[in-house]
Amino acid sequence: MARTGVTTSLVELGEAVQRSAGGNSLRQTATEIGMSWSGLRTFLNGTTPHPATVKKISDWYLRQSVETRENTLAVEMALNVLAERVNLSQRRALKRALLDTVAEFAERKPTVKTSQSLNAPKRKST
Repeated sequence: MARTGVTTSLVELGEAVQRSAGGNSLRQTATEIGMSWSGLRTFLNGTTPHPATVKKISDWYLRQSVETRENTLAVEMALNVLAERVNLSQRRALKRALLDTVAEFAERKPTVKTSQSLNAPKRKST
């Protein structure tokens, strides 16, 4: 069962790489990912990449997703990373709770102070 999720993710990652390489070049896309163009070509030809390579491609995909707002897979991958240490039987509930929390924050549009503003010296009133 877990294997199917990995295969689907690799297929979707491959499709994203193909789209990028179609708009740019394979070499440019490989450079953006941080891998060799020949390694990227091997991946696109169907070879299952090393886990470190999958991480590079996944990280690149997440960055691309944010920029292009194609984030369905990106959200799923991020939730998987956050939930990876949780008992398998509880992961689904955790993912739902995380999505609900994010939706709640999006509705409230909270003001978030940056670490810079938190550490800035306070001005004295005159």
